[in-house]
Amino acid sequence: MDQAVYHPASNSIFGVRGGILFKLNADTGALDDTFVFDPNCFSDGHIAYDSVTDRLLAACWSDKSYKSTSDQSDRPLYFIDPVTLLVASSVSMYAMFSETNNSDNAGNGIRDIICEPSSGFFWLGASCFNSFLPQTLIGRFNSTTPLAGGDIAKTEDAFGSHGAENLWNIAVRFSSLRVWVSLTEDQNKQLYEDSAPGGGSLVEISNVDDLTRVYYGVVFDQTGGDAYFTRRTQFIDQIDSTGAIVDTIDTADSIFVCYKARQHPTNRLLYFPGNGSNKIAVVDPTSGNALTIKTGFDLPFDIVFTPTKAFAVQRGAQGLKLIV
Repeated sequence: MDQAVYHPASNSIFGVRGGILFKLNADTGALDDTFVFDPNCFSDGHIAYDSVTDRLLAACWSDKSYKSTSDQSDRPLYFIDPVTLLVASSVSMYAMFSETNNSDNAGNGIRDIICEPSSGFFWLGASCFNSFLPQTLIGRFNSTTPLAGGDIAKTEDAFGSHGAENLWNIAVRFSSLRVWVSLTEDQNKQLYEDSAPGGGSLVEISNVDDLTRVYYGVVFDQTGGDAYFTRRTQFIDQIDSTGAIVDTIDTADSIFVCYKARQHPTNRLLYFPGNGSNKIAVVDPTSGNALTIKTGFDLPFDIVFTPTKAFAVQRGAQGLKLIV
């Protein structure tokens, strides 16, 4: 699977692989049901859960680029009922990000989805080409009225022939509405702040270029406030709000390669699945970034938490594996 979330009411885990939704038992990880929400998606799938509307938010990203408004159906955000496993509604990425809706655009789609706990707002990270200039798009939207407009930021980058693939992840610190963005093509990190929610734009407060590092995964320590970025190889950098590196954690595995990272909602532990090495690094920010390495996984790509367990979301033969 590509990504997974926990649904409290049904005590289920919902995961996606491309355009396929899987419902799994949260106690055992066993598969209960499947549903195809996007038959045209054969690339990365993304999912989040909004507790206010009780909807699963799912979308796909693709390495293909489409240019005309007739292709808008290829880039939707789906709102899925977790009880019926049916699509309750959908919204085109092109309608949410007006920059993508013009004749010069070629959109790759939504790359990351994050729902704020109990607020009814969600964040999207997306990518496209606009007049052949790669763009990264970040937005905060109301889950009830997503087309009413959101607070939007965009970056433009003329580097790299595959520049629309720049965006890899976003991480949001919910108390301050700050969002870090990992942009892998030109190796920079950009920090935005929604200082006036509903005001129509996110304000860039830091843009740090570092040509010696390429970042994939990013996660906030929600209590401490720093972000943790994973490099292309074995290192994890702790970065403060100015972009300064506070600490570097060495997993001692040159093929570690972590694409996603998550923080446990109660104990503050940070989980980094090493897709390249089949290991998971667990970092404790309350103990000087003490590092524990877990082994025995099969292409771990993401992490999902239940109230009592942590699972590796895997791209191997077994979609979920309990982390012990």
